[in-house]
Order: sequence, then C-alpha cells, then structure tokens
Amino acid sequence: MDPVPDVRRMLTEYFVMAAEHLRNDQSMRFTGSA
Repeated sequence: MDPVPDVRRMLTEYFVMAAEHLRNDQSMRFTGSA
C-alpha cells in the first residue's frame, strides 16, 4: 500500500477548501465595501 496518493489527495482537498474559503471571504469583503 502506498500512502503517497492519500496524502496528495488530502492536500488537494485542503487547498481546494482553502481556495473556496478565500474566494468567499473576498466576495463578502467586496460586497461589504461596495
């Protein structure tokens, strides 16, 4: 069993979640400041 793909998948999901969080935060900040 190779644990590398699991770690890579976990990192990918983490980065996707962080990117969505940042995008949502920026959109809220833009709508709030507009």
